Amino acid sequence: GVSVVGVDGTVLLKTLVKPPGKIVDLKPDITGLKMKDFKGVKTTLKDVQDKLAALCTPNTVLVGHGLVHDLKALKFDHAPVIDTAFLFSYKNL
Repeated sequence: GVSVVGVDGTVLLKTLVKPPGKIVDLKPDITGLKMKDFKGVKTTLKDVQDKLAALCTPNTVLVGHGLVHDLKALKFDHAPVIDTAFLFSYKNL
């Protein structure tokens, strides 16, 4: 799924994305998603890319944890970004 919130916490986008192929493993213990959650999902990767492009201006700062992986999966290139994975490490847990 893709979720985007504004600086004030307002939800700007929250949607599941219909994958182009067969879903092999939802990793439900991590995502909380089940196959039934995807029933009726019609939003495509292109739909999400278009929505993100409409939301982002050159001054928009994207903030997230492991954001580099999300942007790669979304095939969405944007700067500036703040990836908290570089700020907070889980190595010592």
